[in-house]
Amino acid sequence: ADSGARLLDLLELMPHGVIKMSHVMPGLVETSSNLAAVQPDGPDRFAIVTSTRSSYGDALEAIRRKIATAARVCGASVVQKPAYPGWAPNPASPVVSLVQSTFRTQEGKDPRILAIHAGLECGILGEKLPGMDMVSFGPTITGAHSPDERVQISTVEPFWNLVLRVCEQLADAPPS
Repeated sequence: ADSGARLLDLLELMPHGVIKMSHVMPGLVETSSNLAAVQPDGPDRFAIVTSTRSSYGDALEAIRRKIATAARVCGASVVQKPAYPGWAPNPASPVVSLVQSTFRTQEGKDPRILAIHAGLECGILGEKLPGMDMVSFGPTITGAHSPDERVQISTVEPFWNLVLRVCEQLADAPPS
């Protein structure tokens, strides 16, 4: 088959969109793949860029293998950069409970507990320190990682106070 037909076959075989929803957090995408770009890369050559994400490393690598297999079957060479590690939500986490109760005491209301389908530094830390109990929280940010990124200034001081209170409580907690 000509290169155009092989390209179309490959694009048809590529996983794209939501692959799996979370059983832990209703409404949360657990694993996805995004066919991000197809760009000319020389005569009869194209570069295909995908973005794969998952809360679980094994699921992430399974999708990456499927992409690589589809490319090889269609006669394409494959270059995959290291994946951003996943971080699985743990709503029963003791640290989540501590932050939740500290927030409630500080702000007089319950925090919104949610998970997002994105790469977080917690994935990198969790890969380096398996089993570490972690939580990610911060001030209100809009337009993250874009020229429109903004922080809602009024949320910075309460966030900082929460960090200090949580750290104080963790420092005072008996070793586990």
